[in-house]
Amino acid sequence: MSVNPDSRTPRKIEPDPDLPERQLPPQILPGLFRGDYGLLTAMGGTGKSFFALTWAVFRLLGLEYYADKDLPALNHITYMAFEENPDILQKRIEDIMRFFNKPIKEVFYNSYSPPLIQKDFNEDIFDRLNLLSFKGVPVRLLNSDGTVNNKDVDFLKRNIPDETDLLIVDPLIKIGGFNENDNCQAGYFAAVLEQIAVEKDLAILLSHHVSKQ
Repeated sequence: MSVNPDSRTPRKIEPDPDLPERQLPPQILPGLFRGDYGLLTAMGGTGKSFFALTWAVFRLLGLEYYADKDLPALNHITYMAFEENPDILQKRIEDIMRFFNKPIKEVFYNSYSPPLIQKDFNEDIFDRLNLLSFKGVPVRLLNSDGTVNNKDVDFLKRNIPDETDLLIVDPLIKIGGFNENDNCQAGYFAAVLEQIAVEKDLAILLSHHVSKQ
C-alpha cells in the first residue's frame, strides 16, 4: 500500500472491566461506519448511478431515502463518476435538485409528499457535494499482477477532501484492475479500500455490475 509498512500499527482493544454501556458512532449509510466500504450491486442499466447520486443528496439533506431514517445528515460527500460524460453528470444533479425545488402538485398527484427545499439551499448542497467526472481518466488501484498501484492510490486520495464523510465510486470496475475470480487479488483490493477509508476517516460506497445470467 502507499503507507510506510513500518507505520502500520493495529489498534489494541482494551475492554473496560466495569462494562459501561457504549454507543456506537453514527452510521454513514445503513450498516456502514467510517473505515468501512460497501457495494451497491445490480445488473447494468438498472439505474445504480442515478440511485447513488440521489442518495447522496438525501444524505446531505438528512432526509430518509433508503433504510436511513434515523441517520444524521452528512456534511460532505465526494462522488467519483468514471463512466458519465461531464455534461450528462451536470444535468443529472441539476435535475435531481429541481425535484426538490418544485411544488408538490407539480411532482406527484398521489399521497406521497416529496421533501421541499428552497433554491437558496441548492448552492449549499453543491458546495458540500464534491462531484467529479473521471471520464477518460484511467485509475487502477491494483497493477495487472495484483500488486498495489501506489501512484494511482495516492492520486485517488488527493481528490478526496479531508472533510469528506462518504466517498461514492461509480463503478468499481473502473478502479479495480484485478481479476474478480482471484480471491488473493480481491483481498488486496479490499485492503486498499479499507486503508483509504481509515486514513481519510470516511465510508466508501462502490457501485458494481453483476452478471446478467
